[in-house]
Amino acid sequence: QRSAEHDELSEQAIEIQDFETLAKLRAQLAEFAQDRLELENIERERNLLAQDVRITELTLKAREEELVKQSRLRKALIGGSVFLATFLVSIGFLYSTKRKDHKKLTLAYRNLDVANHRLGQVEKRIKTLLNQQVSGDVASELLQSETDHPSKRKYVCIMFLDIRDFTPKVENMTPEQIIQYQNDVFGSMIEIVDRNKGIINQFMGDGFMATFGVPKSRGNDCQHAYNAAVEIIEIIKNKSEKNEITDTKLGIGLHAGDVVTGNVGTDLRKQYSITGTTVILASRLEQLNKEYGTQLILSGEVFEKLENPPENQGYKVVQVKGVSEQMQVIAL
Repeated sequence: QRSAEHDELSEQAIEIQDFETLAKLRAQLAEFAQDRLELENIERERNLLAQDVRITELTLKAREEELVKQSRLRKALIGGSVFLATFLVSIGFLYSTKRKDHKKLTLAYRNLDVANHRLGQVEKRIKTLLNQQVSGDVASELLQSETDHPSKRKYVCIMFLDIRDFTPKVENMTPEQIIQYQNDVFGSMIEIVDRNKGIINQFMGDGFMATFGVPKSRGNDCQHAYNAAVEIIEIIKNKSEKNEITDTKLGIGLHAGDVVTGNVGTDLRKQYSITGTTVILASRLEQLNKEYGTQLILSGEVFEKLENPPENQGYKVVQVKGVSEQMQVIAL
């Protein structure tokens, strides 16, 4: 019985020990489970930390790249700003310079316009004075010629006109009255000569020399000269009869032939001149009027070229002073 109890106690003891062992095992298993959970948590935390580190690294890298980009952009912006500032400064400087240049150019154009206007006035004045001195045709030829006016041989008709007894008429006049008398007499003559396509080359106080056919011929120059001579004699006669001028008689000589035209003189002083034997003979014919008591004498050369000649009163054969050959003339 005691042995049975002892076995029973032994078994109970064993069971108690197994229970304790089991309890210990369970406790150890619980600790192991707790440790495992902690390890899992630690591992999870480590993984999270690793992810955080990776994210941080990526973020830092991205940040660095962003900083690099921002740095490059900043540098580009700074460079662009500097370039833009320089460009704007340059544009401003150029604008200021151009504006100044524009003002100068505007002023220069204004001055040029003023100068051109003054030049036009001076040129007009020069032409007017030149026309008054050498006639419009000669003035135009002289102004248009790029070089000095060359000498030319031309066939022309020459007129010499003289106021008869000029010195006795004006000896009791004042200088102002003499000028007025000359203007009254010559004024209409100038217009008549010009209208009949002639030019007055030279005034000689009590007369003038006129040429028909220079600088270019305008048809029958002898007829033009004759028409002018007849009209001049008629208008002076009318003015004398109306007492518009002192009683005035004229002497006119006409002769046609070759002459030489051109500028005579030096660079200091030149004159458009018409020279030749024809000029001398025309002057001699004008003087013959005193001998014949006439106002107009034509050479045979002029008379033969008239389209509507006056009634032929017969040729006169004369010996002109300074010329060996005799001339045929018509005294009217």
